[in-house]
Amino acid sequence: MIPGGFCYRIGGDEFCVICRTTNEQHLNDTLSLFHRRIDEMRKGLNENNKFPMVSTGYSVFFGLEKEYAAAMKKADEQMYIFKNKRKHGRKQ
Repeated sequence: MIPGGFCYRIGGDEFCVICRTTNEQHLNDTLSLFHRRIDEMRKGLNENNKFPMVSTGYSVFFGLEKEYAAAMKKADEQMYIFKNKRKHGRKQ
């Protein structure tokens, strides 16, 4: 996983993880591992123990206040792309 990251609830069932890495390959690899582990946990459950689907998106933000909204928008758009791929049975 990404060391030094902090997770914050930003509303409802939405969370934001803030970490220091800007290496997008590392971020993609970490998200893939995260989803594989969740899928493994889901396989071990029966019908009565439902495990929620999780959709993710990210963006790299360098701390300029004027870029914050664009970074959040990019992460949100990626999350919906991911959600649609999963909904239609395609892997990320």
